[in-house]
Amino acid sequence: MAGLYDQDEGTVVAEMDVFSRLSSEDAWQEYYIYKTSLNHLTRQEEAALRTFIEEKAYLPVLKRLSDGEPFPVPEMRLIRKSGSTKKRTVYLYPEAENYVLKLMTFLLIRKYDSFFADNLYSFRVKYGVNKAIRRLLSQKDLSSMYSYKADISDYFNSLPVEKLLPKMEDLLREEPGCLKVLKDILTDPKVYDRGELICRQKGVMAGTPFAVFLANVYLADLDRAMEAEGILYARYSDDIILFAGTEEERDRGRQLVEDHLKQAGLTINEEKRVLTSPGGSWSFLGIKYDNGIVDISDVSLKKLKAKIRRRARALKRWQARKQATSEQAVKGFIRAMNKKFFDPDSSHELTWTRWYFPLITTDRSLKEIDLYMQYWIRALYAGRHREKNYDFHYSDMKALGYVSLVHAYYEKREEISEEKQQRRELMAEG
Repeated sequence: MAGLYDQDEGTVVAEMDVFSRLSSEDAWQEYYIYKTSLNHLTRQEEAALRTFIEEKAYLPVLKRLSDGEPFPVPEMRLIRKSGSTKKRTVYLYPEAENYVLKLMTFLLIRKYDSFFADNLYSFRVKYGVNKAIRRLLSQKDLSSMYSYKADISDYFNSLPVEKLLPKMEDLLREEPGCLKVLKDILTDPKVYDRGELICRQKGVMAGTPFAVFLANVYLADLDRAMEAEGILYARYSDDIILFAGTEEERDRGRQLVEDHLKQAGLTINEEKRVLTSPGGSWSFLGIKYDNGIVDISDVSLKKLKAKIRRRARALKRWQARKQATSEQAVKGFIRAMNKKFFDPDSSHELTWTRWYFPLITTDRSLKEIDLYMQYWIRALYAGRHREKNYDFHYSDMKALGYVSLVHAYYEKREEISEEKQQRRELMAEG
């Protein structure tokens, strides 16, 4: 389904519309294969999706939509941001309707991928965080460039629907079914807040499946304008960064971005707006660049430490409830963190071995994480935070499955180096 949007003509090549495909068993099977290939569904989530598809539980939803029945009113919830005390608003639909919206978004993303500029990396086919960072790092003389970093405040929930609708109508004119569903949802102000039916402005509603696609659509003209200007620029949803050889060129690019966002009815988070000069450090999508050195960003490091701390405390509570041994608690903690760091079965790009390890050029943050992990392993084993915890040695941790990130990093670098050498030898032979 990819590549059906003809960017030169501004039209879509004739093909079955997405709404019609929502009742196709083949489409659901395609979605199921994709989701399970990522290996980030729990066994329960995978079983629930499989059962939903096998029982064709999507058909009653599609029947109601075809009959003109309104989509259910979403529930609004406040959830805490990872590694932060701040909360954000998300919107949730009932399971069956949510699955239908997920497939619709899955198909729209693939059908209209070529509509977007190459400098947009969020929620696209064969794009993503890794590709964005690699493109920026491939730029020659990056350390001698000026940069501008911006973060759009509450992008999904503050996006003006009245300005989005004409863009949707233009892009999805060959998708009357999907267009009607999305317009009806976005223009209905009703929402449940802790059981109470209220009305409020919701934007494209963070937490809903379609929000990521529509967030890409809304600023697609900004991405294309920056591409036409020839500015080194990258956007990942609400995160924007650009680089220039001179301060004047950087400021011109910054003004273009900020003028466009203002006209679009969006605001920039002033606390996260960063301007740098040559030699200055910058961070983008979890990566920090400092005069040629690539490391894990300070924000990502802080979030990871918070995750380690929460996991260790959760295992301590589990140990008390189950009257488990300290060794069992430590094993569970190490196993959970190893899955995040080293899971060999995961194809998700945000696992450490697939993302951070090939990009970073220093072990500085990895050493800090290793020490933090070892601190919490010892605290979990001893049941307290005391100096005598060091009686539990590094060799004891290894025996329970602990793997040093620094050690794993250098093993991965050596593996990458060997693969590059093999490719060079094959090219020489060819």
